[in-house]
Amino acid sequence: MISIYEISPQETLHIRQIVLWPSLDLSKCTLPDDTNGIHLGAKVNDQLVGVISVFLDHRRMQFRKFAVLPEFQRNGVGSLLVTHLLQLAADAGANEIWCYARCDAINFYNRFGFKSIGTEFLKNEIRYIVMSLNIVI
Repeated sequence: MISIYEISPQETLHIRQIVLWPSLDLSKCTLPDDTNGIHLGAKVNDQLVGVISVFLDHRRMQFRKFAVLPEFQRNGVGSLLVTHLLQLAADAGANEIWCYARCDAINFYNRFGFKSIGTEFLKNEIRYIVMSLNIVI
């Protein structure tokens, strides 16, 4: 069973490192604004297997550093995190939720109604695009 919990910024670091920045020291996996965010963790049998960090700016909510351990990907963990995130956005009164998505994940976000905005860009040899979802309250 997968459970979603609010976690501390420090609890996100190990998953961020493994999935997003395997070559970085754990201390380099923090974001400058981590203390201002809400951090969600997905647990399977009490093991933290996925994380996502959320930042609200007025009525726009951005999520960042969405990561699921490779052995738990394509098993519903990411989908549950996004579903929880969408409810969190609605509860917070956000009218838009967005992210910088890896281009290879566009279809995943499309399933939730996210749309691509603008053009692709490269960051650290990875192709990204802005994905956005307007929320009707």
